[in-house]
Amino acid sequence: MRGEICHLHIGQAGVQLGNSAWELYLLEHGLKADGRPDPDAKDAAEGGSYETFFTETGSGKYVPRSIFVDLDPSPIDEIRTGAYRQLYHPELLVSGKEDAANNYARGHYTIGKEMVDTVVEKIRRVADNCSSLQGFLIFHSFGGGTGSGFGALLLERLSTDYGKKCKLEFAVYPAPRVSTSVVEPYNAVLSTHSTIENSDCTFLVDNEAVYDICRRSLDIPRPNYEHLNRLIAQVVSSITSSLRFDGALNVDLNEFQTNLVPYPRIHYPLISYAPVVSAKKSSHESFKVSDLTFQCFEPNNQMVVCDPRNGKYMAVALLYRGDIVPRDCTVAAAALKAKSSFNLVEWCPTGFKLGINYTKPISPPGSELASVDRSVSMLSNTTAIAEAWSRLDHKFDLMYSKRAFVHWYVGEGMEEGEFSEAREDLAALEKDYEEVASDGLDEEVEEGERRRGIASPHRPKLKHRSDHRGASPQRRTIFPLIKPPKHVHSPFFQATGLPQLGRQALPLHRHPPVPTHDVETAAEKRPRTLKHLLKANHANHSIIYHDLRFHNHAPHILGSAYILGATAEHLNDIYEKESEELEPWRDAPGEISRDDWREFLGKREYQRAFVDFFEDQLVAKRYDWKALLEEYMFEGGEPLINGLVSGLAHPLIHLGYAYELNSRTVAIEALALGTCFYSSLHKYVDDPKYTRPSPVQSKSLLDILQEVKKDKRFDGLYEKRSGDITKVLGEREDAFLEYWNAWDLTDPKKQFEESQQAAVGILVGTEAAEDARFDFFFVHLLTSSNAVRLLLPVIPAKFHISVVRQWWLFTLAVYIAQTQPEIKLERITGYDVQGRNWKFILDKALNSSHSLDAHFVKALRSFQVASETWGDDQQFYLKAAIRFADEFTRWGGFETTEDDVAYAYPELL
Repeated sequence: MRGEICHLHIGQAGVQLGNSAWELYLLEHGLKADGRPDPDAKDAAEGGSYETFFTETGSGKYVPRSIFVDLDPSPIDEIRTGAYRQLYHPELLVSGKEDAANNYARGHYTIGKEMVDTVVEKIRRVADNCSSLQGFLIFHSFGGGTGSGFGALLLERLSTDYGKKCKLEFAVYPAPRVSTSVVEPYNAVLSTHSTIENSDCTFLVDNEAVYDICRRSLDIPRPNYEHLNRLIAQVVSSITSSLRFDGALNVDLNEFQTNLVPYPRIHYPLISYAPVVSAKKSSHESFKVSDLTFQCFEPNNQMVVCDPRNGKYMAVALLYRGDIVPRDCTVAAAALKAKSSFNLVEWCPTGFKLGINYTKPISPPGSELASVDRSVSMLSNTTAIAEAWSRLDHKFDLMYSKRAFVHWYVGEGMEEGEFSEAREDLAALEKDYEEVASDGLDEEVEEGERRRGIASPHRPKLKHRSDHRGASPQRRTIFPLIKPPKHVHSPFFQATGLPQLGRQALPLHRHPPVPTHDVETAAEKRPRTLKHLLKANHANHSIIYHDLRFHNHAPHILGSAYILGATAEHLNDIYEKESEELEPWRDAPGEISRDDWREFLGKREYQRAFVDFFEDQLVAKRYDWKALLEEYMFEGGEPLINGLVSGLAHPLIHLGYAYELNSRTVAIEALALGTCFYSSLHKYVDDPKYTRPSPVQSKSLLDILQEVKKDKRFDGLYEKRSGDITKVLGEREDAFLEYWNAWDLTDPKKQFEESQQAAVGILVGTEAAEDARFDFFFVHLLTSSNAVRLLLPVIPAKFHISVVRQWWLFTLAVYIAQTQPEIKLERITGYDVQGRNWKFILDKALNSSHSLDAHFVKALRSFQVASETWGDDQQFYLKAAIRFADEFTRWGGFETTEDDVAYAYPELL
């Protein structure tokens, strides 16, 4: 016995299309409208397997294995009172009390959520009645509320409950010019995003393409849905005919994705059918196998508006039925491949799957479609379908850039961040098709992209993705090692007279980047929890609060704890704790545009406007957040990257987490922080006049800091420890610059390693004031040094030296403002770890009484990264981490009161 197949018809489009499909099935199997055999049936095929689609009752009646679902009762009521009211099992006709109002969120989160358990139970009953369930055929639309929202929700449940069963979709796709709802683009993008990992293969049709076929080929001046559905039903019947009837080359349901889907996400074949001819024209047409085959490849016969000649075919399934000779099929396929207009990707030289079934196609009574002896349905996976995605994405962007209609979705319990997440996934899908079409990028182009540091997380090598159905592909971004030009022309070297650094001298090119934790696409509970918490923080809490002085640390501690292995529950606890102090967004005084955004630099009250501006720019860049950073962070005469140490280096730290977590959300916030905290500190890096020869030269930062401690010019500058560096830069600038320029960077790689040792030494090798063990401002020297470590392998090479020197400028200023405490490395090297290792540190970070303290957790994570980067044979980083974890009680360094100075963000304003 062949395996059974269950049909699921969802929403108005799915229900009406299903009714037409079952009408055709009945004719092909010789059944009457009530499901009983028709003794007078002349066209019924012999030897058909009823059990595939029907359940036979004890009275000899055949009941479809199908479930009809719509939140709106009207379409289901039409079936209950229609011609086939006695065919379907009444309990498998499921309707709600109110429709989804063309709103994906209503179908997915509110109205649909109330009904999904009922429908899943109906499916279970049908499945339990099968001896060998082969899979599901799901009929729905992408544009409607029920079809998109409830369809996606039901597919999620099917993937959980029937993960190994084949799931094929027949989806009505939004047409370019014919639309039933203004919010179709929203629904379609959200539905595609939700179903892409849960469906094995999705056959797309759009009403406009089928309208045109009916008008042009069937001479129907004003086609209605019945005409469209009957034509689509012919394709559905052809696809399933081999499951029900015998033939020379039968096609199993599982063979469709095996032969048509080269990569899990690339599973949207086009469909076409030939001959589409009216009865009055049928006597004048040629129905040779070769002619029918060529007709299927004509753009006018595609059931989605796109031109296959603009793309490349990855795989083609030709399903012949009727009076067919197998040799004619192979000859037609060979002739087709020989045509110059047929473009097949180079990595798939065969490309064809043939199916032959001897049952003749049947047309329902009253149908304009002529009855013919043979037909062919074509299923083709072609890169030309990207045209349809591009059109849809453009419409989505037009509305979402103005946030039009978004409130209707948010009001139904959906997070606004899901729009951006879904749109980004569609942008990734477009790039997937682009990559497949390219047959592999030219090596020189790839090398050029790597040099610019703009490798997109949405363009991984597809061969690295998971090929397991139901499993989400892990898009782990491997950031490239940037190969710099042979000479880096830096104002620092021009001013100091030091030799220009060559290819071998730039820092960290021999070290791999810190592993990326791609939380945007991972499917497991922990990364999904982190992703949603980052988006919730972004949506609900401002990035600067408490009189525009304090910085939102939630992404920092969430990211650090996640990387250290925190559970989803612990991440939620962190978010709740952080949320207690954070503040909601407030409207900015005005808006910002591409033309004037630099005029608002340093104006923190415009934080909301900056975030909105960069989110709109991200949409314009098709959600490529690295391209956004390239333009706004790294370009221009005074690029933002040169001023990220303002605000206790929080913009720099934020940017590091954006890359490490591969998070678009955190990247947007890093840009906004860089603009809001923009200050005169940037001039020291931008303007070469501040880089000048120094009478003091040393390769060791700790030696330089010892000289600073001895320098009497800084005596009396600060009576108490302070977080305000205004004085040292405003009143002792010459002395400060002397020591800033004293760092002899002749071996940047080695010296950056020593700078991380210095950051650890300053934090752990000094004593904080009062009874606190560790200085609050010094911990930022460590965590910002860790951010530099994260960024060097991924940012453009020309900024490597400037970023390192920025960090040194920040470190030197903070050290002086904290009254130059004595640094004793023996406090670290002489510490007894008592047999403990990094497991102890992880436990402290996640389970101690300080596990909700952002800076405590970030510091422990920074110790660990430094150890992993440079090695730790002498256990310097481990000893520092253990002493820090053992002795930490609270933060010190606040001898100057908050009322005296805004210590939270030391900088020149």
